[in-house]
Amino acid sequence: MSEIPTAPIAPLWRRVAAFLMDAVLLALTGFLIGALFYDALAQMGFRARLVGVGVSLLYFGLLDSRIGGGRTLGKRLFGLRVVGRDGETVGVPRAALRYGVLAIAWFLNGAPVDSDAFAGESPGQFAIAVLGAVAVFGLALSLLYLLLFNHRTRQSLHDLVSGCYVVYDGGGVPAATGLWRGHVVVVVLLLLASMAIPLGMKQMSRTPAFVAMMQVQRAVAQEPGVSEVSIQIGTAARTAPDTKTEPQHSLSILARSVIHDEPQQLAQRLANRALDALPEVATLDLIGVHTYYGYDIGIARKITAYSLMQTPLQWRQRIDTDTPEPDTDVEVSAPPTEPAKAP
Repeated sequence: MSEIPTAPIAPLWRRVAAFLMDAVLLALTGFLIGALFYDALAQMGFRARLVGVGVSLLYFGLLDSRIGGGRTLGKRLFGLRVVGRDGETVGVPRAALRYGVLAIAWFLNGAPVDSDAFAGESPGQFAIAVLGAVAVFGLALSLLYLLLFNHRTRQSLHDLVSGCYVVYDGGGVPAATGLWRGHVVVVVLLLLASMAIPLGMKQMSRTPAFVAMMQVQRAVAQEPGVSEVSIQIGTAARTAPDTKTEPQHSLSILARSVIHDEPQQLAQRLANRALDALPEVATLDLIGVHTYYGYDIGIARKITAYSLMQTPLQWRQRIDTDTPEPDTDVEVSAPPTEPAKAP
């Protein structure tokens, strides 16, 4: 009876190198799409990442399946293949599922979250916030942990969910001895720990500072043509002229512009809304406004950013400066003056 050939499990460095090669190819494709549809993608905001999800899902779902021989272009270059437990290549659904688990953590990273979701007033919104934290932080940490420490099978979470292995391209069943159960415990703990993030945010949302920050954020988000607004209030140390260290309180506004607009004028309007929303904003040392216009589809990103940081008084003075002045070129006739009389 002949022995069943085995295929060695791919080492970590080859998997990472192959993935980086695939990421470069996807990025080139993404930049080409961005060049053709720049404004359309910019106006989609965060939803533009659906384009990147579709492109990458087709790439990995087809090439990692038996259609592509279980090999993306990166895996071909480094001699790797995706197979099932029987050593055979998998179908498109399993290959798509394998990448889908990875894509959830990748493409949801940085997703805008409604600040009201942390207040707990709507159970549905809070549940979405919890699921989002698990999908981003829990999945990302679990993927990284298994990739680094699962030495027996080198399967990360997306490999385990789809029942796949990454092996050397040569045929045979994966030479794996099974998953250590301790890894399962760690992954469960990581997923549960990620739920603490929205719970902590819920407690923080009840503090006066957080309530004030959300009040400013809601006001700034009302500006037409602006999306994904985030507000940050911080304190940093500054050195005064007399070499004494003093606290410097600042407000930072970060906003995505989804329409073509003059960045200076947009920054001024956002600062005005912050100043009008909360009187305490005028007592801060600095207000920084950071706007950007462009696209981020997950596999490629191109933005034009604008930043300006000034004191509240300087922002108000810019309003007065931007006020139209009377036309000084108009000739004004003055009443005739009487000639001086001789004494």
